Amino acid sequence: MRDLRQQKRYPFVKPLLLKSGSGAFKASTVDISQNGARMSGTFPELREGDAVQLLFQIGAKEFHTVEAVAVRGQSGQELCVRFDRLFDTDLIGLAA
Repeated sequence: MRDLRQQKRYPFVKPLLLKSGSGAFKASTVDISQNGARMSGTFPELREGDAVQLLFQIGAKEFHTVEAVAVRGQSGQELCVRFDRLFDTDLIGLAA
């Protein structure tokens, strides 16, 4: 996929739970920026603009939930999302 993000991407490989109208699905982030993330895993077919919720772990006991919309991807392979609000990239250091 061609990179469409204008913000810096950070390598961020962490498991997450993706929730959509179709249910909850396990996935993993590939990278993240303030505006969005790229993920791989097994998820349903999502159309551009479909709302999703991402839940991933930051630190030993803290979880972070992000509201987002699907922007592109292929069913069960790779998905890119745009966050509804800017992501605090300082949290990435806590997740290492």
